[in-house]
Amino acid sequence: MRRIRQVLQLHFGSRASGRMIAGTVGIGRSTVQDYLARTAAAGLVWPLPTEQTDEALEQLLFPDPRSNPGARRYVEPDWSLLVREMKRPGVNLSVLFEE
Repeated sequence: MRRIRQVLQLHFGSRASGRMIAGTVGIGRSTVQDYLARTAAAGLVWPLPTEQTDEALEQLLFPDPRSNPGARRYVEPDWSLLVREMKRPGVNLSVLFEE
């Protein structure tokens, strides 16, 4: 989180370019862009509130994918049933996908 705070400080405070921030912090330019995009998506403003903890900041920028119900495009298969079906003779994944 220290690096993220440093990226935000350099971007909003010093108006440094992405390339300069990447060199200063020691991360890739695409990582800087990702952090800034996540910050904009989370609606954070600079300066961050003083009561903003590192854990809360991490939860805002990197939410748990399981907490987002629309994260998966497909329904998760019943893995135990799939394993049982695969044990039958003559059954492979192609046959199961056709069914």
